Amino acid sequence: MDNVQSRQPSNLIPMIMLGTLFFIFGLVSWVNSILIPYFKVSCELTHAQSYLVALAFYIAYLVMSIPAARLIGRIGSRRGIMIGLWLMSAGTLIFVPAACTRAYSIFLTGLFTIGTGLSILQTVANPYVTILGPIESAARRISIMGLCNKIAGILAPLLFAAVILKSTDNELFEVLKSNSVTGIEKDILLDGLIRRVIVPYSVLSLFLFLFGCTIYFIRLPELGNNQQEDTIHDNKDRKSIGSYPYLIMGVFAIFFHVAAQVISIDTIISYAENMGFNLQEAKIFPSITLSCALVGYFLGILLIPRFASQQLMLRISTVGGLILSVCVLFIPGTIQMYGHATSLSIWCLSLMGVCNALIYAGIWPLAIHDLGRWTNLGSSFMVMALCGNAFMPVIYGLIADHYGLRIGYIVLIPCFLYLIFYAFYGYKINHWSELWKLKKGQITRIYNGEIITPEKNLGIGTVLISGGKIIGVEPGNYKVADSVDYDAKGGFIAPGFIDLHTHGAGGSDFMDCTEEDCLTIAREHLRHGTTLLYPTTLASDNQELLRFLDIYDRVKGQNIGAAFGGLHLEGPYFAYAFRGAQDPRYLRNPVPEEYMEILDRSQDIVRWSIAPELPGALEFGDLLRKKGILPSIAHTDAIYEDVAEAILHGFTHITHFYSCMNGITRRNAYRYAGCIEAGYLLDEITIELITDGVHVPAPLMKLAVKNKGRRRLP
Repeated sequence: MDNVQSRQPSNLIPMIMLGTLFFIFGLVSWVNSILIPYFKVSCELTHAQSYLVALAFYIAYLVMSIPAARLIGRIGSRRGIMIGLWLMSAGTLIFVPAACTRAYSIFLTGLFTIGTGLSILQTVANPYVTILGPIESAARRISIMGLCNKIAGILAPLLFAAVILKSTDNELFEVLKSNSVTGIEKDILLDGLIRRVIVPYSVLSLFLFLFGCTIYFIRLPELGNNQQEDTIHDNKDRKSIGSYPYLIMGVFAIFFHVAAQVISIDTIISYAENMGFNLQEAKIFPSITLSCALVGYFLGILLIPRFASQQLMLRISTVGGLILSVCVLFIPGTIQMYGHATSLSIWCLSLMGVCNALIYAGIWPLAIHDLGRWTNLGSSFMVMALCGNAFMPVIYGLIADHYGLRIGYIVLIPCFLYLIFYAFYGYKINHWSELWKLKKGQITRIYNGEIITPEKNLGIGTVLISGGKIIGVEPGNYKVADSVDYDAKGGFIAPGFIDLHTHGAGGSDFMDCTEEDCLTIAREHLRHGTTLLYPTTLASDNQELLRFLDIYDRVKGQNIGAAFGGLHLEGPYFAYAFRGAQDPRYLRNPVPEEYMEILDRSQDIVRWSIAPELPGALEFGDLLRKKGILPSIAHTDAIYEDVAEAILHGFTHITHFYSCMNGITRRNAYRYAGCIEAGYLLDEITIELITDGVHVPAPLMKLAVKNKGRRRLP
């Protein structure tokens, strides 16, 4: 089964390899936070010019991601990783001639080359992490990769400073900034400063080349679209990648997210220097920000999906990011650090690391799910969006040069506003027409499809929907002004199935008590035509049932498959003789203290199946009816008289009619009509059939339909 396979330990080696790659991503990416002020001094740059470091580095994602995807399609993911690492090795080696000539343009060329290698690696790595397990826990796996990335990010500026900067550099920087030296003397000082990068970047180049060679000897499964190709969203009417609005909007979400993230890290040293810190002191701030990101990733690993869904964590993080952005701009007050009056705003900037950590992990799986044959191209688009790292810092630098560094952070506000839109609404949009909220009374029109109803086939026609209800079924291509139109393209238009009684699907059971299992079940049901289902429990101990109620409360609103309509509790108050598949260890009589705890815990229970002949069952039925919950008869030894009395206490339905109940029974030499006969004879009773031809054979199904009619067969 799919869900069992996804948990097999064979993913360990790929995950270790991916963790190493993400560490390398962090090492070469986040060192930019200290390269920017370092180049600003040694190459005599303005703020805007210094942020060309980020532009040159990340513009490669925009330019090279689609060619990278095509390259990987031709040579495979393993060779793609090798080439990506070797390109990064070449880019770091370019730093040697750049430092020898102190040519900023050559440095930028080296950074672009590194970015090109990274774009190839990201095109492989991100979708790899997403598909190495269930989509519902993808944010958790991405959080693990994020830990590797951010640990490297914490170390990168500190290692750079330890290897390149000297204790006497504060005086040197002051001399250079004050222009107290000029001409050849200044050039000598600047040349000596910039050439310090030669040795560390040569060593890094050698390491990247050797690691690329090592990949050749590691067995890695090749990426493919097999897991995606049979999903319900791989519709033939999706003619282009642009037909997936949740992906396109996810691309922009990644763009604005990485823009906000890089601004909070790459600009923080300059912001600290503006408060009086020198470079040696200010180098700690990127590490503080990335340490906050580590906290965010740990929260993701601990909470997703067991205690909180990735959608919920994404929403919390985007709102938190907006609040912190406003605080960066407006919060008053200072605290002392290293003898400097440090604005509280810089600490708000650092705290963004917590929020940013979970935003990336939340967006990626929501944006590339169910793309089918478009998965590789969709992943490339997502990688292209990392070019947000390139543009926003330059925009920030231009604002900072003219209006001040703190005012420059105003660019964070629109970034987080868009992220909030995507987290709450954008990821759910499957068609572009859904982008605009429907006006009250506006009609949705599904046309050019063969209409199937429970009674007959109506042929090609049009279905009109308003307010979530069908308001019309018309022959042919019936048109309505200002309607939202969907072309069925000759397919079937039929009501979605409503499953009133289901324990699971796709190898998962609701009583497994995990969010991942619940969402797998919903997705599998939708694939097979069920649009609404009622999760059903089994007899269990109270703690297990309460645990499931908590899980359901977290997943019930998630739009990832068939909708959840409410809960059907089956048991544990059943007759032992008619237990069927129920675990006999948990069968018992109704106890008020027990069922009141359950009823107080959840407001989502809509049906509770019990045996009405048990002591206390009728009083329990009265209580359920008062609470608007349907008491249903199941797994019962009741006879006709018991059922007739139960009707007076709210029992008007029979669960899986025929199964686990008696028919005509003999007691003490007398024959009695059983629960089955009561179901036939009492008009107040509706019945539920398992119409699989196994639990109930065809003749008995026909008998039930003939006797009860369609209206009493929900």
